[in-house]
Amino acid sequence: MRAYLLILTALLAGCGSEPGDVDLRSAAVLVEAVDDVPERASGPAVAGAPEGAWTTDGKVEPSTWEGASFEIPGVVAEIYVKRGDRVQAGQLLGRIDITERLERLEAARDGYDTTRRSLPVARQRSKEKPPEWLVDEMEDRLAELRDDIERQDVDQRRIQEVAEAEDPQARAREIAVSLSRRHTSVPRRATVKRAAKERLNIALVDDFRSRMDKLQADIDRAELVSPISGVVVDVNVYVGDQWNTRDTQPSFELMDPASMVLRADLPLRRARLLVEGEPVWVEVEVDGAMRPMEGRVREIAEEPRYERKSDGEVVAEARSVYILLPRSGLGGVAIGARARVAFLQ
Repeated sequence: MRAYLLILTALLAGCGSEPGDVDLRSAAVLVEAVDDVPERASGPAVAGAPEGAWTTDGKVEPSTWEGASFEIPGVVAEIYVKRGDRVQAGQLLGRIDITERLERLEAARDGYDTTRRSLPVARQRSKEKPPEWLVDEMEDRLAELRDDIERQDVDQRRIQEVAEAEDPQARAREIAVSLSRRHTSVPRRATVKRAAKERLNIALVDDFRSRMDKLQADIDRAELVSPISGVVVDVNVYVGDQWNTRDTQPSFELMDPASMVLRADLPLRRARLLVEGEPVWVEVEVDGAMRPMEGRVREIAEEPRYERKSDGEVVAEARSVYILLPRSGLGGVAIGARARVAFLQ
């Protein structure tokens, strides 16, 4: 049973000064299962390989492959690239519409400024005329302070009475009971109202500030930039689409053309004979013809893969071998192109 990898093609222009140039960059790679791993591959020999070289099939893959997705939900406003475009890391790929968020941010700022002016600290620093309800509360508060001053004067006179009374202890008890009842009485309605309003305004200020911070953070993340320098392999969104951050498919798919490698699956006993840097001979399909080139073993996967029959019986154990290809020979090579590779061992 074969699990096919979707071939996303991007024709690439070759670069490099020497035919033997090899890109030594590496990264994570994709894995594909094959029908089986023969002890000796069938088919014609690879051009340039010595007689008796062991040959097998392979496939061209990018070792650096990145998905990029918008970080906030919303309507896609702009797409700046198309499939096949070359991009630089940090280049703008697309933008989410933020018109509604800007309007909500402005409304939150207005609410924040208005509510904040009603708080005590803000009132002291503000040169604007306070609202009418605040003036009324200030007048009520002044009236309360006058009452408090009068009560304090009364308390002082009563204390003086204790000193002049014929029975000071009895008079002191009477005054103490009177003061206790007065000071533990229910606050005036205006005081309760004022305290409740100030608590509400403090909560509103905090809420407006939280809204402003979140909206500003969303606006800052509305633009999506490329995480790598490379080629746009696919664009999965269109202008006017409603983007959902729960979507598992990335908005853009990109790959680094300089990271193309050939992957071949070898039987375990043969993979163990290889060493990194060992030369190999390769033929890669380009426009229906096989192009010969030389490569080197870049990596031998540590994790084994097991091939099974339909009944679950293990029939082969394999290791994936990744081969560096010369950059000068990659012009016109497509991702997913089939290849043949020959090993000395």
